[in-house]
Amino acid sequence: NVIGNYPAALKLLDSAVAIDPDRALPRLNYAKVLIAAGRIDLAREQLHIAENLDKWGLFSQMVSEERQQLAHAEQASDSEKRAPASEQVHEKAIGKNTGV
Repeated sequence: NVIGNYPAALKLLDSAVAIDPDRALPRLNYAKVLIAAGRIDLAREQLHIAENLDKWGLFSQMVSEERQQLAHAEQASDSEKRAPASEQVHEKAIGKNTGV
C-alpha cells in the first residue's frame, strides 16, 4: 500500500514510466503524485509529456484537472516563499522586531 507514502508511490510510478514511456496514463498518475509531493517542476514536465502522448485526447479531462491542481500547488508554493518576508514586515509594523 502506497497511499500517503510519496517516495514509494513515486518509485513505482517511475518504474511504470520506464517500462512503457510512450503511454500517457502512467505519466498522468506520476504527475498527480509529484504534485501531491510538492515536486512542481517535475510534475509540470510529466504533465506536458502526457499531454503530448495523448494523441486522441482520451485523457484531456484528466490533463485539465491536473493542470488546475498544478496551478494551485504553484500558488501555494509561491505563497510559502513570500510568507516569511510578509511576516517580518508585519512584525516590524507592530513593533515585535526589536533587533532592527
